[in-house]
Amino acid sequence: MSVLLIVEDEAVLRRATAQAMERLPDVQVLTAGNLAEARAAMAREAPSLVISDINLPDGAGVDLLGEIERSARPVPVLFVSAWLGRYRDQIPQRDDIEVFEKPVPMETLRHKVLEHLERRRVTAPAPFGLADYLQLAAMGRHSMLLRLKRGREQVGWLRVIRGDAWAAAFLGATGEAAARAAVVAEGLRVEVEPWPGEPGPRDVHQPIDFLLLEAYRLHDEATRPPGAFEADPSPPPDSAARVDALLDQGLDALLSRDYAAAWQAFSEADRLRPGDPVVRANLNRMRQMGHAPT
Repeated sequence: MSVLLIVEDEAVLRRATAQAMERLPDVQVLTAGNLAEARAAMAREAPSLVISDINLPDGAGVDLLGEIERSARPVPVLFVSAWLGRYRDQIPQRDDIEVFEKPVPMETLRHKVLEHLERRRVTAPAPFGLADYLQLAAMGRHSMLLRLKRGREQVGWLRVIRGDAWAAAFLGATGEAAARAAVVAEGLRVEVEPWPGEPGPRDVHQPIDFLLLEAYRLHDEATRPPGAFEADPSPPPDSAARVDALLDQGLDALLSRDYAAAWQAFSEADRLRPGDPVVRANLNRMRQMGHAPT
């Protein structure tokens, strides 16, 4: 269900707008009479869309844009006001922000709300896992927000900007550590939303393919039973140096997305040092990511 927040200081207009919007299917309506009430409502439940007056008793409705930018979620905003001239220069020119001068017919407003909410229907539960969506985002150079949920509770998110992992939070962690933990976590449901706004602060810098490979490798090492896949205790020095060089070659090839070269390097390392856990982890993860030769 979509959550619509209406911010309007005139009580009669606020109630009338709420009643008109409550007729829309699958929409929960919240109301606020000023900025403080709007901020409190947004803290309790993240809105899917905001309709706001601009001239409010305790400030300007455009101040809500700062609240939205500081969150991890892009929210469309429809400004409806008789004070457009005073504030127009403060309102960003973006696809997810529209401005209307009072009075606005309710039918027009309902149509705009439906238009924006329909644009966000891709937030339906995703049939794939987080790793799948990260790979799709990288291939298509998409910008999106991936919400991570267990049941109805949101436990994290990952933001992708033009195909690059950008920022992440998961179970109290942030950055690349959070992204790696989320990739291998079990029982997550992923919801996907477009990200039309500014990229925001960045705390994930690894390419997505390398991030996935590292996540799986570290997970394998952490969960491998003692003694499993033990490498030879004392490989010849020249062989060890060659394997290390091949691992570096493979990782460099992954960073440049030359998957054939990466597979060749890891396979040669596996031939020289059979059973090495790092080599095996890289090969296994490339298989899982669909980059093994067919």
